[in-house]
Amino acid sequence: MAQNFSSREGITSTPAEITIRYDAPEGLRIYLFDTLLNRLKIGFQRALYIISGILLEPTEGNWTPDFVKDEIRRLLTDDRRCPWNKIYDIIEAFHSELNGYAENQRLFTEQINGYFHKHGIGWELEDGQVMRRGDDDFEQGYKEAIELSHKKNLPTTAEHLKEARTDLSRRPQPDVNGAVTHAYQAIECLSREVVGGTKETLGELLKKHPDLFPSPLNQALAQVWGFVSNTVRHPREGEGISIEEVELLVGIIPPLAKYLLHKFPEKEDDPLPF
Repeated sequence: MAQNFSSREGITSTPAEITIRYDAPEGLRIYLFDTLLNRLKIGFQRALYIISGILLEPTEGNWTPDFVKDEIRRLLTDDRRCPWNKIYDIIEAFHSELNGYAENQRLFTEQINGYFHKHGIGWELEDGQVMRRGDDDFEQGYKEAIELSHKKNLPTTAEHLKEARTDLSRRPQPDVNGAVTHAYQAIECLSREVVGGTKETLGELLKKHPDLFPSPLNQALAQVWGFVSNTVRHPREGEGISIEEVELLVGIIPPLAKYLLHKFPEKEDDPLPF
């Protein structure tokens, strides 16, 4: 199917403010039904088989096509049989089902993400996975930091940054401790590389190398690191951290990482032995 005018010309609408995260509203459920069966024209029986497998629902019965279609709609729109997080599992499953059909897979991704953006749903279908979507600056910051880490041949830093995003995308609840831990491990790992491969913690590095970040940012980051260590890495019984605090702690990481990455020299390829 050919791209439409807006897609060809790269014209996009400003995404709505994110107001929905841990929910799958009825509109999304109906839109998913229409996309699967009417736009992509996935076979009714196959669609029911995939959805029932995820929801652990029986599929026995010599059902007519109309009955199967109605059953799919009933499953998708019943939030007791299909909890909100299962809708996103189903989206991932159908993206996988379209492997080998690149154009349909592209269309499915485009339409699902278009709905997310228009209706303020804080998720994004990315490389077959429904990932947590922040604002544009957050997303672009992480993507740039990960790409630059790979460019500088720092795969461990890149992996920690990627895992921080992934942990925020866990369903039905984000792994808040994992997200913060990976985010600050990325900065710790990167800081060690910048100063020469030491094994010191980020807190020790900030004390020993006060010029690692400009003042007073270095002192502020040392305070943040203390909070992370006490609250997340070594929590006490009954202590926790809110999702708003996590978003703040994880959100400041990309600019810090990019600052250090720009201080880190490009790693040249080993010279040829002749």
